[in-house]
Amino acid sequence: MRNFYLIALFVTLILSATHSAGQDLPGACVGTKVKYGVKGLNGVSTFQWTISGPGTFTVPAASIQSFANGDSVEVTWDNAFPGGAYTFEVTESTPWGCVGIPYDQSIIINSPDIFIPVGALPEFLKLCQNGSVTVDPGSNYTNFLWQDNSTNQTFVTNQSGTLQVRLVSSDFSCSYDTTEVRLYSLPYIYLGADTTLCAGQALMLDASNPTFTSYLWSSGDIAPNFPVGSGPTQDIWVKVTDENGCVNSDTIRINQCDPGKMRIPYVFTPNGDGVNDKWEIPEYLYFTEVNIRIFNRWGKEVFAHSGTYDAAAAWNGRDRNGNDLPMDSYHYIITVTLEGKTSSYRGSVTIIR
Repeated sequence: MRNFYLIALFVTLILSATHSAGQDLPGACVGTKVKYGVKGLNGVSTFQWTISGPGTFTVPAASIQSFANGDSVEVTWDNAFPGGAYTFEVTESTPWGCVGIPYDQSIIINSPDIFIPVGALPEFLKLCQNGSVTVDPGSNYTNFLWQDNSTNQTFVTNQSGTLQVRLVSSDFSCSYDTTEVRLYSLPYIYLGADTTLCAGQALMLDASNPTFTSYLWSSGDIAPNFPVGSGPTQDIWVKVTDENGCVNSDTIRINQCDPGKMRIPYVFTPNGDGVNDKWEIPEYLYFTEVNIRIFNRWGKEVFAHSGTYDAAAAWNGRDRNGNDLPMDSYHYIITVTLEGKTSSYRGSVTIIR
């Protein structure tokens, strides 16, 4: 990058210049070349340039290329130069032995380590897991150089960390800006395992979470909860957005009740510990008629139920006289009626104490 600036000098009078005496020059960046000029008795006088930087650092003569009698120079701001405030000092000498009062003017040289931020980027940007974020300094700049040497106005990343860009504005001022990309996990949402609803059965799906800011169900509803009734098999999804703007979703399948696919437990443990003490078949709560007969290995009926089914009707592992039955396998015959359709099941269940 090469730009040209004029520096006004005090010689024997104040001379007009693009940048008036005392006005700081636009900032420059290491890794660039910039041309500077002065107005005096151009074409007659000679000009001596000295550029001093932070501390005791002085720009070496090899980095200052002089043109004509020194009324303009091109400075190579090497990447190794320290960032900070630099001072130009220019002295004009005429062929008649007159020497002007040395003129000095300040400039800020920005480096990746030391720079004056231009405020083009926010302090931080949010990146959602498995996503990406676009960083854009805006269109007020004519040149962009990102840390990976790409030169587009925008930078797309899917990683967290610090991003830095070198920017040149329309007035040729150059500096750097940084932003921190922070990674956020996706919101956790779980509607539960796929399930079955029989006639008259209902389920309330709950996606509520205090960190969520919006909900969208497959039906178009936007409430945190969604009621589901029995009917044809359906897939229901919800998409949630959290306070960080991250989005996630989950889907649950609600199966239509099918008497031929009832989940009948094959073991239970009636030992009085309050866990799995009864042989329960929850789906039967929604059947209009349930008939259950259970037999021991010799074919003797030890339990029977007829009519509607409820928790009190679940077999507790005792015989008709209320005696605990021994650990063994027992055979069952079940017939159920749902919406006028009757189905039968045969199988075995084991008591473990």
